[in-house]
Amino acid sequence: MPEMLGTGGTSSPQIQRVAGITKKNLSGEKHINSLISSGDLATTGNFAQKYSTGQEITTTTQLKSKPIQGSQIRIQKTFNKCIDAIERAIENKDDIIGKANAVNEIRDSLEQLWQERKNREDQFGDIINIIQGVLHREQAEDITIKHLLVISKVLKNISNISKLTNSDQRDALKMMADVGVDIFKFLR
Repeated sequence: MPEMLGTGGTSSPQIQRVAGITKKNLSGEKHINSLISSGDLATTGNFAQKYSTGQEITTTTQLKSKPIQGSQIRIQKTFNKCIDAIERAIENKDDIIGKANAVNEIRDSLEQLWQERKNREDQFGDIINIIQGVLHREQAEDITIKHLLVISKVLKNISNISKLTNSDQRDALKMMADVGVDIFKFLR
């Protein structure tokens, strides 16, 4: 069985298949870009400049597994569940218990979306993470209707985009910041 790079020993076929990288007597200058290093030596500095052959070095995004079948449907259902919970929280603005239950459902749905981030682009996970952070420390009664409306609008927008870009992410963050949502509050 071939050795997994960096392990110095054997590994399971499943790990080899997921990572897509195996070691088969790789040595010398001609294999420099086939090797993955956990240090800086092989990827930066004089060593890389001197021996690089111009081939693209493997990045972690290339090692992501394929999306699990049915993930798009699961993600869309979770978006809908979250948006419905936001609407219930808005409808129950005067009922503390009803609003709290809806906000808990929003948080649960966001957690499910966060778990699905491996099946979407990085911007998806970033936006979901920021929304989770905005709602994380807030008590249900302190979350304003204006904030819930903008979060709902952001979720509707990103749920309709099949491949989010950096521009889509900036638009979502700007939309929230424009109505006073402190998108960096959870970092403090």
